[in-house]
Amino acid sequence: MAGVKHLMAVLVVLALSAPAMADLPAAREAYAAGDFVRAETLASADPSAEAQALAAGAALALLVADRAENRRNVADRLARHARAAIAADESLAEAHLRMAAAIGFEGRYTGTLRAFMRRLPQQGKTHIERAMALDGDDPWGPAMLGAWHFEVVRRGGGRALGARLEDGMEAYGQAIASAPDDPVIAYFFAVALLASGEAVYLDAARAQLARSADLSPREGLDAALDTVISARARTLLRALEDDPAHAARLAVAEMER
Repeated sequence: MAGVKHLMAVLVVLALSAPAMADLPAAREAYAAGDFVRAETLASADPSAEAQALAAGAALALLVADRAENRRNVADRLARHARAAIAADESLAEAHLRMAAAIGFEGRYTGTLRAFMRRLPQQGKTHIERAMALDGDDPWGPAMLGAWHFEVVRRGGGRALGARLEDGMEAYGQAIASAPDDPVIAYFFAVALLASGEAVYLDAARAQLARSADLSPREGLDAALDTVISARARTLLRALEDDPAHAARLAVAEMER
């Protein structure tokens, strides 16, 4: 009898100490439905790289869709999930892209000078390049590289860090060619073009906003986020048609939220 009690006690301890496993199908379903908070909660309960990357993606979606009540807290969670995903599987490209996004938000909230002093742009680019080396077919690799070039130039670090608008255009163009049905990439390409302040890019920004606005939501995981971003593209496109300078200010605000 004592042996049975001891065995039961051991089993209870093991059950309590074992990591909780997320219901990943339910997390993906919540993400696809636009319930990013629930998706993050469910996925973050699982320590696997895949689950932590999904949790990071859900946190990022909250920021991108502007549904975060406290953006800094959500950005911190994004970084935490991304680090956990990389720790679980360094070869997961998605985890490095999430980490690059987290570093980008950290740079926004840190301020330009401190971000450069802490080498945040270099760290972000390292993760982007690592992701591209691991998975050359993911269009978000070149999309984020394009965003990196535009943002570093906009913040005045182009010469020091080797960022160029031309390289940003090329990288974003590669991403659009790889994912012509992705309204999110098209939208953020347009935002980068407008935020650059270069009048020569106005027509290209208009074209990408029109693309994002007209695309139907993709089936599956990205449906809800696509819907949100396409609606935002329509709003920014109307602003661009009415007042390009105002649209540029809106784009800068988007980059700095």
